[in-house]
Amino acid sequence: MRFVGATDETDNPFSSFKFDGVLGLAMPQMSQGPEFSLMDKLISTDALEQSLFSVFLSDSDMESSEITFGNVKKEHMASEMFWQPVSRQTGYWQVQVEDITINNKVQQLCTDCQVAVDTGTSQLAGPRLVGNLCTNMRFVGATDETDNPFSSFKFDGVLGLAMPQMSQGPEFSLMDKLISTDALEQSLFSVFLSDSDMESSEITFGNVKKEHMASEMFWQPVSRQTGYWQVQVEDITINNKAQQLCTDCQVAVDTGTSQLAGPTHVINELSNRLNVKQDCSNFHDLPNLGFVVGGNIMNLKPQDYVDKGSDGCEVSLMPLDVPPPNGPLFIFGDPFLRKYYTAYDRSENRVGFSVASHADMGEQEASALLLSLNGAGVVDRG
Repeated sequence: MRFVGATDETDNPFSSFKFDGVLGLAMPQMSQGPEFSLMDKLISTDALEQSLFSVFLSDSDMESSEITFGNVKKEHMASEMFWQPVSRQTGYWQVQVEDITINNKVQQLCTDCQVAVDTGTSQLAGPRLVGNLCTNMRFVGATDETDNPFSSFKFDGVLGLAMPQMSQGPEFSLMDKLISTDALEQSLFSVFLSDSDMESSEITFGNVKKEHMASEMFWQPVSRQTGYWQVQVEDITINNKAQQLCTDCQVAVDTGTSQLAGPTHVINELSNRLNVKQDCSNFHDLPNLGFVVGGNIMNLKPQDYVDKGSDGCEVSLMPLDVPPPNGPLFIFGDPFLRKYYTAYDRSENRVGFSVASHADMGEQEASALLLSLNGAGVVDRG
C-alpha cells in the first residue's frame, strides 16, 4: 500500500479530533492511482471473503462504530438489506434518489436527484433550491429602504404571508405556490414567537406543532376579504369584564407588525380606564387587558401592553384609524403573537389561536390567559 503524506492541515476538522490519518474508501476514480486504493489492493491480493466493506456508526457510548472488510454483519441489521446500483461513475458511492417524503407523503421535489453516501462527511447536505417549489417563485426587489425598521436588524428580505388579495399577483404568493405544488401536509402555516433567549421563533409550513401550544386551539373564520388575516372582535375586557368599547371591530393578526394598534377613540378610552401611572407606581396592580374573539377572552398582561422604561410607563397601543368597511381595525402584532401561538388556514380561510407554550410558563398562567365565555376551562375549538 502507498499513502499520501499531508504536510499541512486545515483547522476544520483536524483541530477538533485526534486523527491518525484519512482512510479513503471511495470508488477507484477518486484515488490518486491503483497503488493508493486500499480496496483495490485487498481485492487483488484475494484478502477478502467478498469484495465489499460495510459501515456501522454508533449513536451512543454504549456501542462502538465499526468498518467490516469483506462481509456484512447481521448483528448490525434491524431489517433486510436492499441494494441499489451505483448510478454514475463519479468516484462517489452514488445512487439515484426517486423523491423526498414528509411523513411518508411524496413531495415531488427531487425526482431526478443523486445522493452520495459518504462516510467522510459529518452532515446531511443537498441543493438549496429543489424542483418547482422555489424556482418558479417571483420576488419584488427593493432599491431603497426606510431607516425604520431596516437599520435596526439584519434583513434578508420580507416574506409576505398575507391572503392572496395582498399579493402582487399569483406568482408572488409563497403559500399559493406551496399549495399548488401539493408540497404541504395541510394548506396552512403557524407562527411561534419566542419571548426569551431560551427559545427560538419559528414558522411552520403545513402543520401546527403541539409543543408550541399551552391550550387547545380555537378557530375563527376570516371575516372580510381585505387581504389581511382578519377576524371579528366582539368586545374588549379589563380583568375579564366586558367594556362595550368595540362591539363591531375587526382585528388583523399581522406577523409583520411589531406593535399593538387600534382606533384612536378606543385607545384613548382604554388608556383612561386602565389608568397607567406615568411614574409606574401602579404597574404591579394593573389589570389584564383582553380581547373577545369567538366567545373566548384572550388576555394580555401589563408587561404586554405597557411600555416601561427609564422615562416611566405608558400604554403601548398605537392609534390607527381605518375607516369602514375595513375598519374600525385593531392590529395584533408582536406583543400579542408572543403570547399566543397562531395558525393561518388557507383551505378553510380561518385563523387559529392557542396560548403559546414558553419555557418559563406554568399551567396556571396559561389557563388565566385564555378564558371561554361558555364556561370556565371550556374552549370552543371551531
